[in-house]
Amino acid sequence: MKKTTITLILLLFTLIAIGQNNCSNAQQITVGANSSTPVNASQLTGTTLTNPCLYDNTVTAQNAGWFSYTPAQDLMVTVTSNTVTQNTDYFATMSLLTGTCSNLTCLDWDYVGSNGSSTNPNYTAEIEFYAQSGTTYFIYFDDLYYQLGNGSTGPFTFTVSTSTNLPPVPGIATNPVPNNGATVVIDTNDNNQDGNPDMSASFQWDAPSTGGPPTSYDFYLSDPTASDPTQLSLLGSVGSTGANVTGLIYGSTYYWMVVASNGSGDAVGSTTWSFTTENDPNAPAAAINPTPIDQAINVDIFTSTNNNGNPVDAIMLGWEQPNTGGLVDNYDIYLGTSPNSMSLIGNSTNASFEVYNPNYSTTYYWGVIGYTSGGASVNSEIWSFTTEDDNTMSVNDFETNQLTHYTNNGMLVIDAEAQLENVEIYSILGKKVGSEILNGNSANINIAHLQKGVYLAKVSAEGQTKTFKFIKK
Repeated sequence: MKKTTITLILLLFTLIAIGQNNCSNAQQITVGANSSTPVNASQLTGTTLTNPCLYDNTVTAQNAGWFSYTPAQDLMVTVTSNTVTQNTDYFATMSLLTGTCSNLTCLDWDYVGSNGSSTNPNYTAEIEFYAQSGTTYFIYFDDLYYQLGNGSTGPFTFTVSTSTNLPPVPGIATNPVPNNGATVVIDTNDNNQDGNPDMSASFQWDAPSTGGPPTSYDFYLSDPTASDPTQLSLLGSVGSTGANVTGLIYGSTYYWMVVASNGSGDAVGSTTWSFTTENDPNAPAAAINPTPIDQAINVDIFTSTNNNGNPVDAIMLGWEQPNTGGLVDNYDIYLGTSPNSMSLIGNSTNASFEVYNPNYSTTYYWGVIGYTSGGASVNSEIWSFTTEDDNTMSVNDFETNQLTHYTNNGMLVIDAEAQLENVEIYSILGKKVGSEILNGNSANINIAHLQKGVYLAKVSAEGQTKTFKFIKK
């Protein structure tokens, strides 16, 4: 009988030495509800974690021991290392993990002295956690402290205790980061090394200050492209008070929430927060400095030539592009008689556009949206102008009297049957670049000093005016 007992003990220690070598061969621990079981651990000789929960920048652990525990019911579990009495005893460096051996998640860790001081040292390491029925938890020890010059790597004992005294439902998480309503900068680095920008952001929150301790947090996020952009969807669960989310979109408002949870249930009344992602840094800024100026009145209608080569009434729109964001490739131009009736009327690769056949005495609203490889400009302004009244013969009179114009060798030549009085020349953005008093039925205006481009000439004759477009080549 005595011989049999000795044999069983030897066999037990052999199993322990082999069983804790790595995650897949972790020694299984069995302990009932409201019970306590001591576990004898052999000398650490197993494989260490590639990414340990607890680490030091100067040395790394060389050996480890692995144990697993799977409760048959929801329990509160406490793992306590042996109490050391001298520096040569084993100094526990203990971690708690869950998941699969190929994808482990750190839940908690502790080590001797972590909660003590030089005058009142704490000679135990302890982890308390809520263990869910059927979930496997890994208890991991390594020799990091030994590599740092403390303790030994000899056999030691730790205790696993359980209790059916479950905690209450947790309260709600607080203090979100980013703050509610904040603007978030997107991380475009390829941190997950899949060959594409992560388009990610990090989130944090404080654990509930009321209720029982959470074992996990459900992370909810909205989809700004959905029919209901405020609708929250569960992205997943995390065991810590932080998460990293990928696949975010520039210039979008998101809503998010975390719900603390444990075996007793989910937190009630969790807060929904929001954030807005930054605009695409490669997208253009909104256009500025419109021509006609915003809310301009008596805007001249001039004669131009349409795409078919026919004369047509026109108004020239112009704007400037700030030197921010990407280089604009083209613009969409919108026009309407009210801010809500604006429609797309054309596209331009330049910062100008002719509107054909505008109505007299009419207020128009307009705006432009620039495009680059980074997307469209945002927060584009809506401007307005009112065209001149049709209460004179200014246009028909000039047409009847056959006012003509052309450019030749740096000169703008104007001929008319009416007596010319003066001419003003404007850039396409509305800046006056020249003027001259005229006398007679023809004039040669020197435009050699002007840069190449499109200009407007406003000619007065016998109390009437006419504006036309010309091109300096």
